[in-house]
Amino acid sequence: MARFRDKVVHGYFGVDLEVVWNTAIDDASSLKPLISKILDETEKRLS
Repeated sequence: MARFRDKVVHGYFGVDLEVVWNTAIDDASSLKPLISKILDETEKRLS
């Protein structure tokens, strides 16, 4: 994922759309439970 970030942030040429898609589906989707937990805890603190 770090290499993907470097390509996007630093504007390296030749970004492979398949790599972008796979990163979004495989890597980013694993963050969903963590993000949900953070949102739940934030809602509890604000209510």
